[in-house]
Amino acid sequence: MMFPPHMPITPISQIKPKTSRLNATSQASVDQFVAKLKPGVVADFIGGKVCPQPLPTPQQAVLATFLHDLMRGFLEKVNLPGVLHREPFLLQLGAKDAFMPDICYFDKAHEVRLGLTHTSVAPTFVAEVASGEEPHLESDAKFDAYEQHGAQELWLLDAAIAQPRFFSRAGKRLEDFASHGDKIASATIPGFWVRREWLDAAKMPKADVCLKEIMRCAKR
Repeated sequence: MMFPPHMPITPISQIKPKTSRLNATSQASVDQFVAKLKPGVVADFIGGKVCPQPLPTPQQAVLATFLHDLMRGFLEKVNLPGVLHREPFLLQLGAKDAFMPDICYFDKAHEVRLGLTHTSVAPTFVAEVASGEEPHLESDAKFDAYEQHGAQELWLLDAAIAQPRFFSRAGKRLEDFASHGDKIASATIPGFWVRREWLDAAKMPKADVCLKEIMRCAKR
């Protein structure tokens, strides 16, 4: 989870009661959670509970920035309709789930349904970047929310270990794809792909160099 450098970051568990009564064990409505959100608060609302998030690491920031810049550059080059958002854009999915994905893309059909500050529309593409200390997203309620509410593609990246996982929509489920091979082609963004080695935070390439390679392949 990331915020711009100028924005102070405060775990929600450290907020004084007079500022917010929400805590890691509180039961609340999604509207209450959204109303209590303050700039810099790092927390998700998952399954009806407030879930404080660990502070982002530099490696997380590097990896998320790389992927965001690469995707933004590609979308601009090919003039693909839709909108790309980076945290802190809020997803409010149903009555029990609200969180801020690291990166999310909405295609043209979904873009027209977005709100000014948040949306109740599941993204076409979403990427979550973990630090290695967080639980595996594919086994928790946050993954279930993406699956239940209609996200079409989900990339799970870990800045601590270069073992990305990729999921795409298959009926009502998000199922693994691209578990092998060096080149991972997006299931929802036509023409966009990455090399698996590019998603290693310890050996991060330059986004503009990678974009040139993607565009060379697109012209063939």
